[in-house]
Amino acid sequence: MKRPPSGLLLVRGAADAARSWTEGGLTTVRVVLLRDGWTAVVPVTATSAAPPPYDNSVSVLLARPVPHSMRPCIGVAVVGDQALVAVTPARWRAVQRWVAWRPGTGLVRPGGLPTARLSDLVHLAGSVGAVRPGAVAALAEIVHDPAGDARSVLRGVLDVLGLPGGELLERLQILEDRSDPHDPRRPASPGSTQPTSTVPGTHLVEPSPSRVAAFTRMVTEDASWREETGGRP
Repeated sequence: MKRPPSGLLLVRGAADAARSWTEGGLTTVRVVLLRDGWTAVVPVTATSAAPPPYDNSVSVLLARPVPHSMRPCIGVAVVGDQALVAVTPARWRAVQRWVAWRPGTGLVRPGGLPTARLSDLVHLAGSVGAVRPGAVAALAEIVHDPAGDARSVLRGVLDVLGLPGGELLERLQILEDRSDPHDPRRPASPGSTQPTSTVPGTHLVEPSPSRVAAFTRMVTEDASWREETGGRP
C-alpha cells in the first residue's frame, strides 16, 4: 500500500502563535514547542479539509505563506520516495525555495519550483543559531548520495543544520482519517484544540470551519468561472 505524504514545518516563535495561525489553515495539525525558539507544525491526516486539488495536507501546509513574525521557516516532507526541503528566510517578500532528493539519483531539480542552494539552508539556520563548520560540505555529502531513504536524508539535513524535528519526523506520522470515536488520537470535537497522547506537550488544532467554507466557496466559484469562460481572463 502506498504511504501518504508526511512531513513537518518548523516555524519561529511560541506555540500559541503557531496554533492561532494553523486555525486559519486547511489542515488538522499537531503543534509542538521544540527547543531554541522553534515550533513544529505537523499534519495528522493525509488529506486537508479542502477540495481537490488542495486536498494534500502536506502540500497545503508547506505551500501556505508563513507570517514574517514566524520566519525563517523550513519545511521537510516525504512524498512517495522523494525527500523535499522548503526554506523561506525572514526578510520581507522572501521567496520560498526548494531542495529535492530521490533514491538512486540523489539531488534532483524540484520540478518547476524555485531551487534553493545548500548555502541557503545553512544561512537560514545560521540566522537564528549556531551551525557547525563545514555544514555546506556535510549537506552536499548527504544530498548527493543516492543511497538511503527520504526520511533518513531529511533527518540528516536537520541534524547538520542543528535544527530540531528529526525525532518528530520519525515519531509523528500522517494518519489516515479515522472513523473510530474511541481512537485516542482523534479530536474530541470539531474545532477542538487539546493535547494528544502521541507526544507530550503536543496540541491538536483543527482549521476554522468558516475559513474552510470560505476557501471551498472561492475554489468552487473559480472553477465555475473557468468552465464558463474556457479559462479566458
